[in-house]
Amino acid sequence: MLEAFIIGLLFSTVLIWTSRFEVKGTEIYMKRSKAFPVILISLLIIRTVMKIFISNE
Repeated sequence: MLEAFIIGLLFSTVLIWTSRFEVKGTEIYMKRSKAFPVILISLLIIRTVMKIFISNE
């Protein structure tokens, strides 16, 4: 359970760090990034590999 929390915290930090935001009036919007799908798929692959590795122990 602790591993899932730490990995989730790490991955969400990466997604937040690579996201760009813009303010329009009093509202905040996330700008679309061309790298976002690549980052998301990479994190999914890393998560899957780590899950397989941890399950085998």
